[in-house]
Amino acid sequence: MTTMATADGLRAQNAPQIRVQNRRTLFNIVRHNKAVSRAEIARLTGLSPPAVSAIVQDLVESGHLEEKSRHVGGVGSPSILYGLRREAAFSIGIHIGRRATSIVLLNMSGDVLQDAERAHRYPEPGAVRAFVDGVLADWHARTPVLEDRLVGTGISSPMVFDYAAEDLGYPLEIAEEWAAIDRKALFPRLAAKPVFEENDINAAALAEMEWGQGATLRSFFYIHIGTFIGGGLVLDGALVRGPQGLAATLGAFPVASSRLPSVRSAGDGREFLFRRASLYVLRDHLRHCGFRIDDTLDLSQLPEGCAAAVEDWLRDAAQALAQAVQGIASIIEVEAVILDAPLSKPHLQALISGVKGNLRPVSDRMLVHPQLLTGTAGPLASARGAAMVPFVEVMGIAHQAA
Repeated sequence: MTTMATADGLRAQNAPQIRVQNRRTLFNIVRHNKAVSRAEIARLTGLSPPAVSAIVQDLVESGHLEEKSRHVGGVGSPSILYGLRREAAFSIGIHIGRRATSIVLLNMSGDVLQDAERAHRYPEPGAVRAFVDGVLADWHARTPVLEDRLVGTGISSPMVFDYAAEDLGYPLEIAEEWAAIDRKALFPRLAAKPVFEENDINAAALAEMEWGQGATLRSFFYIHIGTFIGGGLVLDGALVRGPQGLAATLGAFPVASSRLPSVRSAGDGREFLFRRASLYVLRDHLRHCGFRIDDTLDLSQLPEGCAAAVEDWLRDAAQALAQAVQGIASIIEVEAVILDAPLSKPHLQALISGVKGNLRPVSDRMLVHPQLLTGTAGPLASARGAAMVPFVEVMGIAHQAA
C-alpha cells in the first residue's frame, strides 16, 4: 500500500530546514547592513514580525547578536538596531599551497585577527603540520576563549600535488604522501570542531566575493596566477563548485604554443594555459635568461636587470590569457573576469592591458566581452576564503548581494 505524504507532513519535515534557512538569511542581512531593526529585517526577508522576533531573540540569547543602538523617530517605541557580536565566534583558515602555507584567524565580521605564513620549496606534510601546530599553540595562548568560540576550520589546497610535479621539481614521494593524507585529519588540535576542505582557487574566489570585487558584482570568473594558474566561478552571488570542486579549474584550457625560448614546445602548435600563464613559467624563463631565481620566486625581490625578461613573459602570458577569456565569454555570461596574482601593481596592470589588447573583436552581438578587473581580496585570499567556509556551513553567514 502506497502512502501519500500530506501537505502538513511535508511542512513538518521541512520545518527545521526552513528555520535554518531563515536564520542564514537573517545573518546575511545583519552582517551586510551592520545594524538593522527587526522591522527592516521583516521587510527585507518577507518573514512575519513574530518570526523575526523569535530568531533575533534566539541569536541574542546565544550571544551572536547584540543591541547596537536605538533609533527614536515617529510614534511608538524606539527601534532597536541589532548587529553581530564580532568576537562571539571565530574561524580558522589554512591554505596549503605549492610554495607556501598560510593561516588566518577570522572573527564573525570577517576581520583578520591573526595571520602567519611560511614559504617552502615544496609542502612536506610533516613540516606543514609542525608550522600550523606552532601557530595554533601561540593563538590559543593569546586568545583563551578561542577553544570555546571556534566554529570550525577550513583547509584550502590544490586537489592534487602530483599535477605536473615534474615542472616544479617535486620529489615523487611528496606527491604520493599528500595523495594518501586525509587533510581534514592533518591537525589533531582542530578535530574537536568541524573541519572543511576547499579547492584553493575556489577559496580565493570566495574571498573575492566576500571582501573584494563581489561587493558590486553578482557574477564573475576569478583567475589567480600563482605557481600554477587556476580559476573560480561565481554566478548570481554563489560560488559554483561542481561535482569534484573543479567547476572552473581553467589550467588545462587549450591555447596556442608559447613563443618564449624557455618553454618546451609540444610540437603540435597547442599548449595548456598553465604552461604559459603560471609563475613557475616566469621563474623558468628568468633562469633561462641567466638570472639566479629561488624556487619560491619572491616577486618583491626580483634581480636587477630582469625587466626585459619579465616583460617577455607578461606579453606571452597575456596572449594566452586572452584566448582563455574569449573561451570563457563564449560559454559563460559573467559581468567580469577578475585577474589576480602576487605581482607588483604595474606588472599586474600591464598583464591586464596585454590581455585587453589581445582580445579579438567579435562581430556576433550575442557574445559580449566581460570587464577585466584586478582582484582586491589580498594576498591571503585563499586562507581567508577557507576560513569563511565554516561560517557558511555552520552558521550560514554567506554573502548575498542585494
